Amino acid sequence: LKKEAEKILEFINATIEEVRRLYLDLSPGDLEDLGLTTALRSLVDDFSQLQKHIRWTIKLDNLDGLFGLSIETAIYRIVQEALTNIGKHAKPKKVFLGIKREKQSVAFTIKDDGIGFERQKVAAEKKTLGLLAMEERVKILGGTFELWSRENQGTTISFTIPIPEGN
Repeated sequence: LKKEAEKILEFINATIEEVRRLYLDLSPGDLEDLGLTTALRSLVDDFSQLQKHIRWTIKLDNLDGLFGLSIETAIYRIVQEALTNIGKHAKPKKVFLGIKREKQSVAFTIKDDGIGFERQKVAAEKKTLGLLAMEERVKILGGTFELWSRENQGTTISFTIPIPEGN
């Protein structure tokens, strides 16, 4: 009976966390209140407080006013997922986040010097849901997604999002 109660509590806690995540997926408060650029800086600041052993380098062009809220939310979630993966798996000493506005698009680069991985090996172990979600979000936005990683050589995620016409 005790084991069954523990399983139920674990399920309840997991459900609560999923509901929280889904709620936040609707729209992070910082986006509406502060804009995409500040929200991304705040996101990195939050991660840097949790991962104090990592040296962070951030180069962010101003993205405010380029995208609607739904696109901003997707961009925020892609970057958030990448940083979450770094925090959970990469064990890096250095992380670089670069966001550069180009003529018709915005280019994003998230690079770490962590332990890296072999994508096929991770895919075989069915641990790629976050990566697939990032890639799918980028495709839905009409962008391109690239991932490079090697064991003991770090990981680089690069993606571009087109700027809607008129912005």
